[in-house]
Amino acid sequence: MLNNILIEKLKNKLGTRQLPTAELLLDGTLAKLIGKEGRGVAGISPMLTITRLHNTTSAVGTMRRMLQLSRDYSTKRKAFGKFLAEHPLHIKTLAGLELETRGCTIFAMELANLLGKE
Repeated sequence: MLNNILIEKLKNKLGTRQLPTAELLLDGTLAKLIGKEGRGVAGISPMLTITRLHNTTSAVGTMRRMLQLSRDYSTKRKAFGKFLAEHPLHIKTLAGLELETRGCTIFAMELANLLGKE
């Protein structure tokens, strides 16, 4: 036990397992007040908003990169005697992914635009 911090239980969650979430008991833990008392959630909320926006833009960037790699691969891989990029179903699939990626990009940029506005 470090500084009287007791881990009650680790949560079994669906999200990122590399970053565990736990219930902590802080009875007798030494701490320093860094904000106004009783304003903890309000004080950390802006940071959480920035973190969420960062995760959103990272996800959209990953979507764009995967789509670029898929397009490139479709010009090199042959199936049934022709390149994947020449198959109508593959073209339709990539078009759907492009549409979704553009929508997510616009949404992420609009979220960034609204950041800090009331």
